[in-house]
Parts: sequence; C-alpha cells; structure tokens
Amino acid sequence: MGPQWLLQLATVNRGSVIVAACAMRGNARQLVTPDTSQALAPCIVAMNEGHECLNSKVLDIPGVIQRANQEVVNIDKEINKLLEVIENLNKRRTRYMDRLLEAKRLYAIRKAELYEERRVEADRILRDEGFRNRILSRDGNQCRHCKSTQDLSIDHIVPIWSGGTNRESNLQVLCRPCNSRKGTRVEYSEPEFVVGTV
Repeated sequence: MGPQWLLQLATVNRGSVIVAACAMRGNARQLVTPDTSQALAPCIVAMNEGHECLNSKVLDIPGVIQRANQEVVNIDKEINKLLEVIENLNKRRTRYMDRLLEAKRLYAIRKAELYEERRVEADRILRDEGFRNRILSRDGNQCRHCKSTQDLSIDHIVPIWSGGTNRESNLQVLCRPCNSRKGTRVEYSEPEFVVGTV
C-alpha cells in the first residue's frame, strides 16, 4: 500500500485516513511524503483536536468526582434533617400518649370513686322503708317485666357503673329472677308516673 493510495483515500474520505494512519503508524515515515502531507494535514489537526478533547475530559474526572461527592453530602444533610423531624414527631407523640394514658388512669379512678359513692348512697336509700315502699307502690307492687309479685327488688334502669343515678326515675321494681337476667345491661322501662326525685 503506497503513498499514492493514501493520497486518494484522503481525498475521498479523510476519516478513513485517520484509521489507516493509526493502523499503519509503524510505516508513518513512508506514508507521509510531500505528496500526502497536504492531504493528511486536516486529518492530523482533527486527531490533535480529538486528543485534546479526550484529555480535557480525562482531566475533568476529579472535578466530576468532587461534584458527585458534594451531591452525596447534600443528600446526607437532607436525610439528617428529615430524621430530626421524625425524632421530634416521635417525642411529641410519646408526650401525647403519656398524657392520654394518665387521663385514662385518672378517669378510671374517678369512675370507681363515683361508683362507690353512688353504691353507698343507693344502699342507704334502699334501706329507707318509706322510699322503698314508694317505689313499690308506684310500680303496682309487681315486677315490670313478668308482673310477678313475689321476691321483688329495686333495680337501677341505667346501672350505677354505667353512670346511672339514684333518682326515682332511674329505679324500677323487678323480681329477682328478672333482675338477674338483666344483669348490668341498660334497659329502659319508663314508669307511668314519677313521684319526685332523690
């Protein structure tokens, strides 16, 4: 392959000359003659520009790495901020949960105290024969559910534990079997008339 062929190739396709020159760099002295030097000049310039571009990209690699590291640092900062927000929210949640549990505890204590107060009051009231006879007479001396007149008792329509009071309007006459079946359920059985309150 002589210089004349390379000259023709340079005239037709300068890019191919670059490939040919790279492949035949061992015979570069034979290829570059006065006849081919003019055709190869643009190719050599292009090759030099390509090397400079490649060198600039290689030299910029540390800069790329540095920018990437800075981005990682910025992302870590954002993550730390989010973690701080989550930690603060968890602390607030813990405080509110503690308050809620304390409120529930105090409510349970107060409910038990109120139940005991009303139970003691109910025992006192129901031991009053006059009050007891008034309730029995109001309900016709019979069970409101089954109309039995045997083994009668005074029942709270709304149980004391559920917030029921000792008012006459919350009391009814039940036989003990009906009272046992009712248990602590809330059953409203409105009296035909109410005689005062306690």
